[in-house]
Amino acid sequence: MRPIVPRLAIAGLAALLAAACSVAPRVDYLAPPVRPGAIGSTTVTLPDVGGRAVPLTVVYPRTPGPHPAVIFSHGARCYPGGYSGLAQAWATGGYVVVLPDHPDSPANPPPAPDAFPRLTAARLAEVDAALAALPDVAARAGIAGGIDPRRVAVGGHSFGGLIAMAKAGLPLRGADGAV
Repeated sequence: MRPIVPRLAIAGLAALLAAACSVAPRVDYLAPPVRPGAIGSTTVTLPDVGGRAVPLTVVYPRTPGPHPAVIFSHGARCYPGGYSGLAQAWATGGYVVVLPDHPDSPANPPPAPDAFPRLTAARLAEVDAALAALPDVAARAGIAGGIDPRRVAVGGHSFGGLIAMAKAGLPLRGADGAV
């Protein structure tokens, strides 16, 4: 009797390859690519978000806009500069990338172990403030009118990914079950 597993594995691999090779329709919300090196970067500051000035790194294409934008929340104890390659790749792809420097970055004292709920609230407030201030952020970055307000996304890595999911509607609950 021949084993079934190899046949299933081959069938599964064939299905995966067929799916990977399928032609995707053109999606018009994607940004047109820009020439590598045709990007700029600057830092602007949101003056008062929860009593703290929040530096924002803005990486952008040096082509006429408006461009779609991504607010990117960094991982815990990381900093925006650690994502410069990703931000530059997105900007080369035609996106404006805004990276808040959250209070738990290495530029600040290490947070206390019980600080997670406060850090979560602070990060959410900073992302909200960056979203609300996008036209002003663009103007202060020297790209007035360079962000299309209809094409804005929030992304993140690790703790920043949690923040992005919360902005997309993931309910966050505390240890006691409270939202």
